[in-house]
Amino acid sequence: MSKSPNSRQPYPSIASSDRLVTAALIAQVRAKCQSRRKGNRQSNTFSLACSACCSFSLRSRCTQADRVNILVFGIGGSGHPTQDQLADSIVLISLKPSTKQAAIVSIPRDLWVRMGRFGTHRINYANQAGEMSGYPGEGAGLLCDTVSRTFNQPIHAFVRVDFAAFEKIVDQIGGVDVFCERSFYDFLFKDGFVRGWHHLDGKRALAYARYRYVIGPEGDNFARELRQQQVISAVRDKLQKTSPQTAFRLIQAASTLSSSSETNLTTTQMIQLYRMFHDIPQSQVRHVSLKPVTELFNVTRLAEPGIAVRTRTDDGRELQGLEANIFRSEREIRTPDQIDFSR
Repeated sequence: MSKSPNSRQPYPSIASSDRLVTAALIAQVRAKCQSRRKGNRQSNTFSLACSACCSFSLRSRCTQADRVNILVFGIGGSGHPTQDQLADSIVLISLKPSTKQAAIVSIPRDLWVRMGRFGTHRINYANQAGEMSGYPGEGAGLLCDTVSRTFNQPIHAFVRVDFAAFEKIVDQIGGVDVFCERSFYDFLFKDGFVRGWHHLDGKRALAYARYRYVIGPEGDNFARELRQQQVISAVRDKLQKTSPQTAFRLIQAASTLSSSSETNLTTTQMIQLYRMFHDIPQSQVRHVSLKPVTELFNVTRLAEPGIAVRTRTDDGRELQGLEANIFRSEREIRTPDQIDFSR
């Protein structure tokens, strides 16, 4: 893919005074998130893989494997027409502190998985089931536990963002620059994008990441997932040119928009992650699609009909093996018809 017209500049170093400002800003964000929690809601400490590592430190026993796994997922939120709690996009970001590597794995929202006592469903149902059932950690807890079981990896933290907060973040950083590899048109929303560079505000960035009623190679969910990775990378590129104080003010501003946006990362963890990974180059980020290791099938269950995604083996070892060896190569994992991040 062509290089961005905007050159990158590294963050300034974090001085002692900067750390104090940053800590204060994040503390305000966390206080607002906690104040929005209902009185009868349980702690966001997860029940399975997350229970031991929800308070991870980059120097703790939880990261002796030299890896931090953060689940990032988006939901429609209260402003979405259906107002449901289904996860619209799910991305597993893995970080390797010793080499400053990152891997971004898009998890198909229609991936057919087992959710413990809830039975088998599309994975995007986990957030809603957890919210409605009082599961420990609620929606984020059940989704993190489900991803952990499916990929045999601990989930150390989560970030949940709704559409309104996403748009706000993109607008606050002045929009993002994205190169559209293939022109596409969404016949439901009667809108599209032509091939080439686009400067997108929050609303257009959300549209680019979500459109899927498309005829052609950009019309399946796997293509949409890689466009979501493009937008994530574009946001990261923009934040690299922002001071830490400004970056955390953006988080603060987005957190005031909806109770749906939430994270269990602490102030200390955010600062640790920022200091270690804020200047990671694109060449150290591995982009992964699960299309090469999954297949489509038709669900005949009356309550959940339609096409879903499943692993090609019943035991799911392909997914677990892929995740276990995610840092052994920098090569993208995708099919030939998918967009190439390395160009």
